Amino acid sequence: DQNEVVDPFSNVIQTFTPVVADASSGGNTASGSFQGIYSVNGNLVTLSIRLVDIVTTGMTGANPLYVRNLPYPAADDPSALYPFTGSIGQMNKVTFTNVPVPTIKDNQNYIQFYEASSGASVGNLTVADLDSGLSDIYFSISYLIEP
Repeated sequence: DQNEVVDPFSNVIQTFTPVVADASSGGNTASGSFQGIYSVNGNLVTLSIRLVDIVTTGMTGANPLYVRNLPYPAADDPSALYPFTGSIGQMNKVTFTNVPVPTIKDNQNYIQFYEASSGASVGNLTVADLDSGLSDIYFSISYLIEP
């Protein structure tokens, strides 16, 4: 019914545990205090993630940093020209040249942090950019999932 009133606060907030890794699958994983919450509204998922005291011991420093174990992968949209991007709430003890942006591309089930700069190729936040055991990253991102 087109006259039906939808309660905008009816979304249920759920929790999940993100995984910090040095590869999109497999690879080595970090330890620390990692928490995530999410809500789903139609086919739009919104995540808020808190990664505290990220310990990178045993991870490959030159590899990009990945956040995995998302509740849903991004929708498969071959016509998507742009990835879904989020925003950083706070970063502690993380070294970067340009502000990292949490990003998930279509048909992916992980997040990477891209550093864009004018006139240069996009770079990734790497494991070596973190101060093991001291780095914190708080961020949020919204993206589309399969209906």
